[in-house]
Amino acid sequence: METREYEVTERAGRKVAGRVVAGPGATLRLTEVEAEHAVLAGELVPAGEALPAEFGRDSEVLAGMRADAERIGGRSRPGPPAPDPAADRGPGEPVQQPAPAAPAAEAAGRRARTQPAADPAPAATPPAA
Repeated sequence: METREYEVTERAGRKVAGRVVAGPGATLRLTEVEAEHAVLAGELVPAGEALPAEFGRDSEVLAGMRADAERIGGRSRPGPPAPDPAADRGPGEPVQQPAPAAPAAEAAGRRARTQPAADPAPAATPPAA
C-alpha cells in the first residue's frame, strides 16, 4: 500500500492514528486508510497543506452556546454529584459498611471483671490406631 506524509495539527491529542506523537508539526507516514479518521477530525493534514478553514470557525451550536454564556454572565453551574462508592462495586460484591465504633476502654475492662471466664474447649484426642 502506498504511504504518504501527514503533519499533526494543534487539534491533535497525544495519540493520532494509534501512534504517540510529539505534538503539533510532527510528521507521520501513513496509508490513506490509516489517516482517514484523523484527517476528517482535523488532527492530521497532508504534508505541506494547511488545516481547512472549517476547523477554525464556530458551528452554529457553539456560537449559540457562547452567546448564552455571555447573556447569563458566565455564571458557573454546580458540578456533577459526588460519586457513589456502591456504584463502583461489581455484581455480587458486598456493600462495605463502616465498622462499629469500639467500646470505651473502661466499659471493656468492667465487662471482663463481671463476666466469668469461658471454659476452654476440651482438647481433641487422637483416634486409636
